[in-house]
Amino acid sequence: AATGDNQLHIMLRDGFGIKSEDRKLLSKLPQGEMYCAAEAGGGGNTLRLDVVEAETENAVKVYWLPWRDGETTLADRVDFENSDCSFFMTPRLEGCRFVLTEHQVLHVASNANHAAEGSAGSRTRDYATEQVIGDARSRRLSISTTNINDDWAGYPYEKQAFVFGVKIEDAWKYKALMYLNPQVAGPPFGQWTTFSNP
Repeated sequence: AATGDNQLHIMLRDGFGIKSEDRKLLSKLPQGEMYCAAEAGGGGNTLRLDVVEAETENAVKVYWLPWRDGETTLADRVDFENSDCSFFMTPRLEGCRFVLTEHQVLHVASNANHAAEGSAGSRTRDYATEQVIGDARSRRLSISTTNINDDWAGYPYEKQAFVFGVKIEDAWKYKALMYLNPQVAGPPFGQWTTFSNP
């Protein structure tokens, strides 16, 4: 139900981190179902999410779509929407693109198909997307505006976003939590936006 300014600082803990394999960066977690636990902190205004081995009192089953350097990862929505997963998550978008179609979800790396950083690589990311979805209708969230500096925890992007899917009764809703570099503008905990149906 969240919309507009976010009131809770959401942190992904180390279990969601990045590892290096064959000289490429990729999400530490493999694609698929896993359990995610939530823990309050920071005086009650922080929500820390981490990976746990099994279902616990404060954990839910989540479908995780990883990020892979230079690639597009994808999942068929039916594979998790018709399972006992309650949520969908993908890593933080920093220069990447999230794509939602009627049947699929995609995480397009900022350098997919050797795309250039920022808006210069937009057409190449378009091509990477079209290679997967063809001419299917879609909703897209691109985080590609660069602002190269070290003022924001070392990240070079003016914007960042997290994408979540959530099962509400028998329907799935997809939402993005958008952050602007606080050196530029925006509420400190970001803003929620909801994807309309493709």
